[in-house]
Amino acid sequence: MLPKPVRKIYYALAGSGPIGNALAYFVTFLYHAYLVVFRIEPKQDRTALLIVSHKYKFIYIGVPKVASRAFMGALIEKGQAKYESEWFETTADFKRVLAQYPDYFKFSIVRNPWARIVSCYNSKIGEGITYSKYVRIMAAYKTLKAGMAFDDFVRWLCTPMGADANADRHWLSQYVLLTHKNGEPICDYVGRYENLEEEIKVICGKIGVEPFKLPQRGHLSSTKDYKSYYMDETAALIKQRYAKDCELYGYEYEP
Repeated sequence: MLPKPVRKIYYALAGSGPIGNALAYFVTFLYHAYLVVFRIEPKQDRTALLIVSHKYKFIYIGVPKVASRAFMGALIEKGQAKYESEWFETTADFKRVLAQYPDYFKFSIVRNPWARIVSCYNSKIGEGITYSKYVRIMAAYKTLKAGMAFDDFVRWLCTPMGADANADRHWLSQYVLLTHKNGEPICDYVGRYENLEEEIKVICGKIGVEPFKLPQRGHLSSTKDYKSYYMDETAALIKQRYAKDCELYGYEYEP
């Protein structure tokens, strides 16, 4: 992804009309050229959305491609005053906030790895993505191609370049964001995307607020047809690649 200073410039420009959009495009072009000329290698991107409510003393950890932007809409854009909430989105903030508020109730949502990778592919990799999105997400990965076939993307995820050691947050294993280095869980409660409405009721009961509804954002969906993307080989590869997620959160692929 774009480094934080570049990302701030990009989004400020992109939301300021046609000229701003053109300048944002030019910023991504310069960043792409920088990556190519200096042969910058990707690093693990552990950037996660954190939403902290000081009134109700909770911390939400948003896993990318698991409705995190919808939670942003509910808890910040629509609920900032109600929850007295603030948000953070850097690796440094992640460590600082968890250390600063150890007694806050921490929760997150995880997703079936097979469905999550389909969502990632459709929004970040597949046909029709913009040049700026290509640069923001993929330019550092020399063997990853915009518009590549889904089967090839899955195989790429199982190569050294696609492993968690180098992963962009959108395909990083979920457990990496939700466990300490010693393997102990960070969260007091981890719900499942597949039962999202019920999970929100449980979470709200634990933090002492009325259940809230998540706004429709981006690719918030059930991805009910995700199985149509897989054949036996690629389904098995995802199980291998995300074995720890499957083990910790109880996921299995059912044809």
